[in-house]
Amino acid sequence: MLDQNQIAAASKSLHDHWRAGTKLNALDAALRPRDRAEGYAIQAAIEHYSSGKLFGWKIAATSEASQKHINVEGPMAGRILSETVLPDGGTASMVGNAMRVGEPEFAFRMSRDLPPRATPYAASEVLDAVDTFHPAIEIPDSRFADFATAGAPQIIADNACAHLFVLGPATGANWRAFNLVEEKPLITLRGKQYIGQPAPAIRRCRFRPAIFSRLISVRWEKRRWGLRRLSPRHCEERSDEAIHPAAERKNGLLRFARNDGVNLLRSEERMKHPCVDIVASMRHGTLYTGVSSNLPKRAFEHREGLVKGFSAKYGCKLLVWYELHETMIEAITREKQIKAGSRAKKLALIEALNPDWKDLYETLI
Repeated sequence: MLDQNQIAAASKSLHDHWRAGTKLNALDAALRPRDRAEGYAIQAAIEHYSSGKLFGWKIAATSEASQKHINVEGPMAGRILSETVLPDGGTASMVGNAMRVGEPEFAFRMSRDLPPRATPYAASEVLDAVDTFHPAIEIPDSRFADFATAGAPQIIADNACAHLFVLGPATGANWRAFNLVEEKPLITLRGKQYIGQPAPAIRRCRFRPAIFSRLISVRWEKRRWGLRRLSPRHCEERSDEAIHPAAERKNGLLRFARNDGVNLLRSEERMKHPCVDIVASMRHGTLYTGVSSNLPKRAFEHREGLVKGFSAKYGCKLLVWYELHETMIEAITREKQIKAGSRAKKLALIEALNPDWKDLYETLI
């Protein structure tokens, strides 16, 4: 078991690398955590270097895909330090960031504390304790040169890859009526809008039995929320701290949340959103540009060859690009602009959004 001097030395090493923007292969053998408990002890000591009050918590590796990506078993908690929080609309430096990704998140502020207890909290207890719901962006990074081989104890010690964080204003949407794990948020990136993919992997994630924790993770089986064990001693969730469970979205479309709030579209609203789309026969094949007020329905019709005319004749069945607009007039104007442009410009649009030329229909349903 690491003693207090070893814990302090390990936390100082990780903190110094974070401040300098440098990487290490691994903590010294004498300072290396051997299990999650030691990892959380080192993480807790990193908080002592913060000049401000703890801002909140993150829950990392909530999906099986993200756990495989960094070779860990189960989710893990990390502290969001006050000096890592960027203002809404601020600029984040990616210099030295090995992960180089921005992750849109759902974040929650609690209205009261949920103290540790031996039995899980009921859904009604947890929901009643949530005050506000926020869009958020996390920009993770690791102090380890190869985070995929660092192992869970070291990654936990490294604050679960916490790096930079943006918390948006509380949404006015009636989020309690939504099944958040199935929601497809409307994302605005550089003036363009995209429909994000839901995170069903959270629903499949298995958590160990609850023993101690004040961190909220979402248990969707049986439509129930519960507190799950992420650390027995070193994690506390308080009402004045924000918390966000990471929701992995790997379709390459979802990058940053709208800085004026999450726009959660109900299914019937989303299907009637004006949209311009491009369908293709194959990668770099024949292209067809169209406009629709019901993209999922239109994409399905292209897939099944139900749209008579050019797209059916040349087998344009793959939805490879789309762009949402506020009004149908704007969508039609954009469609005409794209059609008038060269094939090279159409290819550039597709490559920028969907470099692998995946069929984006699967992200809509």
